[in-house]
Amino acid sequence: MFTEEQTQTDDLSEALPQLNGHANGVHNGKTVANGTVAPSTDPPRQQNGYTVPSTNGTALPDSVPDPQIQRQPDFANAPTPEESTVVDEPIRGRSLRLQLRFVRTLVFAAWLFVRLIFWQIYVYKVAPNYIERTNMKRWQKYAREFSGFAVKLGGVFIKMGQFISTRVDILPEEILKELENLQDEVPTIKFKKIRTTLEQELGDLNQHFSYFDESPVAAASLGQAHRARLLDGDKVVVKVQRPGIRNVCYTDLAAMRIIARVAMRFNFISRRANASALVEEFGRVFLEELSYKHEAYNATRFSEMYKDDLGVYIPIIYYEHSTDRVLTIEDVTSIKITDFAAMEAAGISRKAVAKRMMDTYLPQVFNHYYFHADPHP
Repeated sequence: MFTEEQTQTDDLSEALPQLNGHANGVHNGKTVANGTVAPSTDPPRQQNGYTVPSTNGTALPDSVPDPQIQRQPDFANAPTPEESTVVDEPIRGRSLRLQLRFVRTLVFAAWLFVRLIFWQIYVYKVAPNYIERTNMKRWQKYAREFSGFAVKLGGVFIKMGQFISTRVDILPEEILKELENLQDEVPTIKFKKIRTTLEQELGDLNQHFSYFDESPVAAASLGQAHRARLLDGDKVVVKVQRPGIRNVCYTDLAAMRIIARVAMRFNFISRRANASALVEEFGRVFLEELSYKHEAYNATRFSEMYKDDLGVYIPIIYYEHSTDRVLTIEDVTSIKITDFAAMEAAGISRKAVAKRMMDTYLPQVFNHYYFHADPHP
């Protein structure tokens, strides 16, 4: 059951859609939700009771020829955000390892604050011109230190660095570039631990899968993805939350709230941004990301939005094989949308894909008022 070899990729998005529903690629001639494109020379096929048409890889369908061949979303069995088991608990009562992690985070922040106070307050009083000239180099150094710290600890800090790196409204470009190198890639963990989580959530794996690839297709800070096949033959990607990651994230958020409150005491920080508000906003969205039922709900809602549009393909969510910590999704691995050479070799028009993306994304914002807020490839 767990022996079939599969091709691995370093990019989680190539195998695992970001199922908040943004469609930004093409799969079998249709815009797909994970930023990949795939030509198809296969004839129409049946999958989960509906037909997936072929477009022979060169043309993108302009409209819906027959809405009956688009899968209808199953709202009756779809999970809801209210079913989330994510609870942001207080730091008290957590393990020694997590408390040490909490202290380590505060120490890192304290050392940063000491240097900020020294340079921005005391040295500035006697050499303001020097401080102004050299400020950028120091902030770049701080950003590099944070990037290294985030990579070592993982968890919330990688996500936080990525979140900050998008805030062009509060940080200069030089600092953002230092954080842009922060990749949501972490070492994989042994399948033995992943299997424990799977069995806790789903029970006997043989009741769900005919095979399950023990080698992960990719790993990220919160979860790990494996290819598998259901008993009915459907190929899927199974996203499994890292064991213990929730308590790690709760601990990190608790430390970040303290750091933000201290940061707001410094004018050179508070005049640029409300650090406490940013942490609260980040924490609220991040906790939603910890809930795979919330993610499945989002995908179902997008399926409803595009149920009559054959040009947009929302990968199937297998509710019966998913929980709040395990998400089983149709495998739509194909050509990544940023791989221009592969797209051209496959005969896919980049112009047509770009138009399809805009025709898909703008209605989310202006018509549905429900849109994907993280549209990366």
